[in-house]
Amino acid sequence: MAGFEEMMKKYGVSARWSGDHADLKGTGVKGSIDVRASDVRVELKLGMLAKAAGIDPARLEKSISRRLKEAFAGS
Repeated sequence: MAGFEEMMKKYGVSARWSGDHADLKGTGVKGSIDVRASDVRVELKLGMLAKAAGIDPARLEKSISRRLKEAFAGS
């Protein structure tokens, strides 16, 4: 997960962890990460600022999915 968190920091998103749950917060975005035995669930809510910046939700979802797969490869 360290590589995934580093990527999020590049976009100004920070994670506050409590066990297997993290709250995400950044400019124009908030959400959470839940790490479970069989999966990882990421939920993001894009605010008006993120939408105004032209962030495409579908493209963002693909990018997050790809990066999580990379982060857990070989685990």
